[in-house]
Amino acid sequence: MKTRMRQGNWEALAPYARSIREAVFIQEQGVSADLEDDGKDGGLNHEVIFK
Repeated sequence: MKTRMRQGNWEALAPYARSIREAVFIQEQGVSADLEDDGKDGGLNHEVIFK
């Protein structure tokens, strides 16, 4: 199976990254949603790997 990585800002990648982070951090690890969404994502670069 081929994978690809996409890099970009939060605005571009939020639709993909948010669902992954909710599944991993909030649902699986029990991190509170308020802590996970700290408002700092907008100024950072993000990477998402697709299969």
